[in-house]
Amino acid sequence: MHRFVLVARQAAARLCGRGPGVCRGGRTDMALRCAASLAAGQQPRGPRREGTVRWSSAAKASAVKINEKASREKILTLESMNPQVKAVEYAVRGPIVLKAGEIEKELRKEGIKKPFTEVIKANIGDAHAMGQRPITFLRQVVALCTYPNLLDSPSFPEDAKKRARRILQGCGGNSLGSYTASQGINCIREDVASYIERRDGGVPADPDNIYLTTGASDGISAILKILISGGGKSRTGVMIPIPQYPLYSAAISELDAIQVNYYLDEENCWALNVNELRRALNEAKAYCNPKVLCIINPGNPTGQVQNRKCIEDVIHFAWEEKLFLLADEVYQDNVYSEGCQFHSFKKILYEMGPEYYNNVELASFHSTSKGYMGECGYRGGYMEVINLHPEIKGQLVKLLSVRLCPPVSGQAAMDIVVNPPVPGEESYAQFIKEKESVLNNLAKKAKLTEDMFNKIPGVHCNPLQGAMYAFPRIFIPSKAIEEAEAHKMAPDMFYCMKLLEETGICVVPGSGFGQREGTYHFRARGRRSSLVPGPGGSWAAPCPPRGCVRPAPLWARFRLGSGRVLAMAPGKAPCRRRSSDSGVEPDRGALPRDRDQRTALSQKKKDQRIALFLSDFDQQAKEHIQEMKKELDSLLQTAEKAFAVELLTMPAAVRKMKRKEVLDLQGREEVALAAAVTDCSLEAMPNPKLVRTNSKKGKAIH
Repeated sequence: MHRFVLVARQAAARLCGRGPGVCRGGRTDMALRCAASLAAGQQPRGPRREGTVRWSSAAKASAVKINEKASREKILTLESMNPQVKAVEYAVRGPIVLKAGEIEKELRKEGIKKPFTEVIKANIGDAHAMGQRPITFLRQVVALCTYPNLLDSPSFPEDAKKRARRILQGCGGNSLGSYTASQGINCIREDVASYIERRDGGVPADPDNIYLTTGASDGISAILKILISGGGKSRTGVMIPIPQYPLYSAAISELDAIQVNYYLDEENCWALNVNELRRALNEAKAYCNPKVLCIINPGNPTGQVQNRKCIEDVIHFAWEEKLFLLADEVYQDNVYSEGCQFHSFKKILYEMGPEYYNNVELASFHSTSKGYMGECGYRGGYMEVINLHPEIKGQLVKLLSVRLCPPVSGQAAMDIVVNPPVPGEESYAQFIKEKESVLNNLAKKAKLTEDMFNKIPGVHCNPLQGAMYAFPRIFIPSKAIEEAEAHKMAPDMFYCMKLLEETGICVVPGSGFGQREGTYHFRARGRRSSLVPGPGGSWAAPCPPRGCVRPAPLWARFRLGSGRVLAMAPGKAPCRRRSSDSGVEPDRGALPRDRDQRTALSQKKKDQRIALFLSDFDQQAKEHIQEMKKELDSLLQTAEKAFAVELLTMPAAVRKMKRKEVLDLQGREEVALAAAVTDCSLEAMPNPKLVRTNSKKGKAIH
C-alpha cells in the first residue's frame, strides 16, 4: 500500500509539472484519485470544479504498471484443484447431454431445419419428464404438508389428511420448513421399519438402523465415506459391477479409493457369477485392500433381476471374504419378466441363519425416484444399516449432521411410499389403479423395447427383467471404429453422437458405465410419447415436419458420411456397395467358412429384413390411409360448399327442398315448375351475392 501511495504521488507531481509535494491546492488529491482509479481499472473522473486534467503518457504508464501488479493469478485452477474431483466422471449428464442442449437451442431458432422436431432425452431415468403421471395420493399428502391450510378443504380425502397431520406433528413448529433430526423424522423412520418388515415377511427392522437420505445417492456416498481409508496397497478397494451406475465410479474417484471391477455375464442375461467375484478380489489384493462389495439389484443399466440362489452365493462370499455389502435396491418395484421376483438381501441374509445375519455387515438403499413413483425431484430415500459397530453408528450420524438433514418434503414423499393407502381406506382404490397402471405400462414398454432392438440389424438386447433401462449391444464395423478414432472418440460415444445428430435421440454410451473391452453398448430409457407404441400399436419415431425425410426406424439404421451402415449384424465386416443395385454385399472373407453356418446366418438376415420391411410397410400404410382420409374429408367439405353456393342460384322454393330432392330434379323444367309455384320466373330471380360476415360465413342477399 505504501508503494502504491508513493507511485501515485510521483504521478500526481508529474501531472503538476513539479517535484514531489509541490502541487498547489487540491490538484495533488485529484491526481491521486485519478491514479487510484486507473490502478483499479476504472475510467478517471474529471474535477468537480471547472478545469480539466491533462494526463501525461508517464502517468498513464505508471497507472498501468500499478494495475498489472494489483492483479494476481487465480488461486483455483485446473492444476491446483482437487485432483480427485477432476477425475470424477458422470456419463448420464456428460457430453452427449450437453450436445443435446445445443441442438434444442438450434431447433428453437427460425430457419434451422433438421430431420426431427424435438430431442428425445432417453439418457436419464426421469420418469415424470418422460410422461409418467404422478401418484395422486402421494402428491395430496405432500401438498397438505406444504400448505396445512388445505387440511380444512373438503377436496382432500381423510386418509391423506391423517398422514399429513402425523408428519407435521413430527416437524418442529408443525412446519415442513423446519430442520429435522439428522437421521430424519422419527415417525417416518418407524414407517420405513414397518414397511421393511412387511416386505421381508416379518424379518425385524429397527428404526434406529434407518437413515433418511437425499435420494439413495446420498446414503451410498455417506457409507462409502465411512468405509474408505488407507494409502498405498492398504487403500480401500470397492468392488462394483461392470456395467455399473456411474455414481459408484464417481464416488470412488472423489474419495481416492480403488475401483475393483467385476464383470456381469452378458451371455447369460447379465448374471452375477461368484467365480468372477473371486477372480476380481484375488487380483485386487495385489494392489489394494478390497473390503466393500456393491450389488445393484434389479440392475442399472442392465435390467437383470438376481435370483435367490445368486443372492445366497453373494452373501456367503461376503461372509467368507469379510466384505461389507452394499445393496442398491431402488428398482425393487420394477420387476417385469415371468419367473423373476425381487428378493431383498436382508431377507435372504436372515433366512441363511444366525451365523450370517449376526456377522455380515449390510447397507441397503431405496428411493422415491424410481419404482412406480418416479418422484426424482423430491430427492427422498432411506438407508438401512445392520450389524454396524455402535461407535461407527455415532460417527455416521455425525457425518450426516454436517448436511443438517435431508429435504423434509422428500422425507414426506418417502413416507407415502412405505405407508400407502390400505384396503378400506378412501384412497385405496385409486392408488392401486394408478400404481398398477404405471407398472403394467413399464412392463409392456420393457418387452416392446427388447423386441424392437432385436429386430434392428447389428443390435442385440438381453431380456429386460426389471429396472427402467435397456443396455443393448451394438456391433460397430471396423471402418466406423477408425472414423471414431480419427475424431478422438470412443466408438460407442461416436455412435451415440451420430444418433443424436441424425435422429434427435439422446442415449448414453456404454463406455460411461463400463463394458468388456471390444464390446460396445448404449443405455436408453423409453419415453411415453416417442419411444412407445402409438394408439395403433405400432412403434414409431416422432413424426418429422412436412417436407422432411422420416428418420430411419427407431434407433440405429442411420449412415455415416462414408455411406456405410454404422450398426451391423454380429460377425460381419463393413459392407461395400454393389454398382448393380442399391443393396450391399458383405465381405466374403469375414463370413463363417462352414456352409450350414452361412446358410443359418443368411436365413436369419432374411428374416430380420422381412420383419423390418413388414414393420415399416405397416407404418407407412397407416400413414397413407390417414392422409387419404384427410384428403377425402377435404373434398367432401369442398363439395358441400359448392352445393350450398349452387342452391343460392335457385328459387326460394327449391332452396327449401331437402338436399336429396334437389339432387333428384331432372333438367330446368322441374326447376321452372317449382319456381312457378312461388309466382316468379327464373329470369326474375336476382343473382345472389355472397358477402363476408363476422362469422366468416357467406350470406345470401336477395
